[in-house]
Amino acid sequence: MLQLKSIFTPWRTAALFFGVLLALGFNIFQDYGVAWDERAQRSYGLMTWNYVFHGDRTLLTHRDRYHGPVYELLLIGVEKILGAATTRELIFQRHLANYLFFMLGVFFFFLLGWKFYHDWKWGLLGAVLLVLSPRIFAHAFYNSKDLPFMTMGIICTYTLCIFLERKTLLAAIVHGATCAFCLSIRIVGIMWPLMTLFFWLRDFARLRRHGIPKKDNPDQGAAAGFLSGGLVYAGTLCAFTLLFWPILWDGPVRHLTAAFTQMSRYPYVVGYQVYLGEMIDNQHLPWHYVPVWMTVSIPALYTMLAAAGLAGFAHKMIFRRPPMACRREEAVMMAWLGAPLLYVMVFRPVLYDSWRHLFLIYPALLLLALAGLRQTMQLVQNRWPAVGPSRTRILAGGAVAAWLFTIAAFMIRNHPYQNMFFSVFTAGIQGAQHRFELDYWGLSYRQGLEYILANDKNPEIDIWVQNKPGRENAYILRPEQMKRLVYLQTADKTDYGIMNYRGRQRSAGKYHQKVHAVTVDGVEILGVYQNTKNTNGR
Repeated sequence: MLQLKSIFTPWRTAALFFGVLLALGFNIFQDYGVAWDERAQRSYGLMTWNYVFHGDRTLLTHRDRYHGPVYELLLIGVEKILGAATTRELIFQRHLANYLFFMLGVFFFFLLGWKFYHDWKWGLLGAVLLVLSPRIFAHAFYNSKDLPFMTMGIICTYTLCIFLERKTLLAAIVHGATCAFCLSIRIVGIMWPLMTLFFWLRDFARLRRHGIPKKDNPDQGAAAGFLSGGLVYAGTLCAFTLLFWPILWDGPVRHLTAAFTQMSRYPYVVGYQVYLGEMIDNQHLPWHYVPVWMTVSIPALYTMLAAAGLAGFAHKMIFRRPPMACRREEAVMMAWLGAPLLYVMVFRPVLYDSWRHLFLIYPALLLLALAGLRQTMQLVQNRWPAVGPSRTRILAGGAVAAWLFTIAAFMIRNHPYQNMFFSVFTAGIQGAQHRFELDYWGLSYRQGLEYILANDKNPEIDIWVQNKPGRENAYILRPEQMKRLVYLQTADKTDYGIMNYRGRQRSAGKYHQKVHAVTVDGVEILGVYQNTKNTNGR
C-alpha cells in the first residue's frame, strides 16, 4: 500500500493544485463584466504599440504617458498574435491572459513561501490563501494594472532572495530584468531596486567587517563575486527599464524625473467617494483610508493571523534579551509590507477605488499571516504540552480549513462578484452598504444590460447609465445586441436607467420604476429602472 508521503510529493501536489486553478480559469473567464478602466488601458497599450512600431508620437503628449506600459504592450502582443473577430472576443482574451499572469504570481508565491519557511506545505498554504482572497481573485481577470504589478512584486521578491543568497551574475541579471519589468508597470516598483540596494549594502558592510568567509562557508562564491554581481544588477536594471518603457527613448532622465514627480499626485484625478458613511474628496483622504479598507475587505482570518505575526516579530526584536536579529527573509517581508503602507499614510497621495493601488503589499501580509499561524501553533504547544505537535497541527488545520470553506462558499455563491467581499469586521456586505463604495468599477452593468436585452424585444432601446462602465459593458455584448442599445445623456426620456450606486445617488428619476436588481448576499449593487411614462405607451 502506497504511503501518503509517496503520493503527495511537493511537485505532484503543486501540479494538482495549479491544474485545478487552470481548469477553473478556463471555465469562468467569460463570466466577468468590463471594469471602469479596461478599454482605456487597452487604448494606452495601442498608443504605446504605435509609438514603438509605427512612429506615432501621440504618446508623448498624452496625460497617461507615464503609466507603466510594459504589461499593456504584452497584452497587445497577445492580441496581435491571436486576433479577435469582435470586441467581445478581445475582452475575453484579455481576461484570460490576466488570469494566467495571476497564476504565474501564485506559483512564485508558492515558491516564496517555501523559501521563507523551508517547507513546501507552508508555501502551498500561502498560495491557497492568495487564491481564496475574494477581491484579489476577481481583480485577477479584469484588472490589468494592480494585479500584474502585484504578481511582479512577488517575482521580484523571490529573485531578490535568490540574488542575496548567491550573488551570482545569472541571479543579478534575472533580478535586474524582473525589477525593470515591475518598474515599467508602475513607477512605485522602484521600491524593489531600493530594497535590493539596502540589503546589498548591508551584506557589503558585513563583508567589510568580517572579511571573506572561510572555504567551508557555502557563501564563499557569493562573496567573491559580490561587487561584480551588484554592478551587473544595476546595469541590467537600467538597460531593461529603458527597453520596457518606450517613452524613455525620447529622453530617459527628463521623462523619469517627470514620472516620479507625477507619482504621488495626479492633478486630473478629481471626484468623491463614500468612505465610513461620508462623502470624501479623493485628493484629501484621511491617513487611515488604506488600513481601514484593508481591514474591511480582507478575510478576517488573514488580518488576525498577520496581527499575530507582527506581534511575534515585535516581541522577538524588542523584548527578548538579548534581542534576536531578524532573518533576511523577515526583514524583506517587513520592508515589503511596511514601506508602501507608511508612505501612503504619511504623504497621503491621491487614491480611489478602495486600496487596489496597494495590492502590491498583500502577498507580504499573507507571509506575515503564515508566520502568525506558525507562532500560534508554537504557543499552543508551549502552553499545553499535553496536546502534542500532531494534535496541534490537526486542530489548527481544521480551524483554518473551516474558515477557508466559508470564504470559498462566498466566492462560489456570489460569482462573479467576489470583488464585493467584506469581512466580519463590517458584518459582511450587509454592514458595509452605505458606508463604503460597493461595485465602484461597474462590473454588474453587464448583467443589467443583458436583463434589458432579454426582456425587451424592441429593436431599439434607449437607456441612461449612471457612469462610464454602463457604456463600457456594452462592448462585451454580442454585436447584434450592442446595436439595439442607444445611450442618452439624461434619464427622463429614456426607456431604462441603470445605476451601480456609486456615490450617493439612488434614483433614476421620478418616472422610473425598479424592475431588476443585482444583489450580493441580499445587498443590491445595481438597479435597473424602467421608465413607465415612455414604455407604457409602446
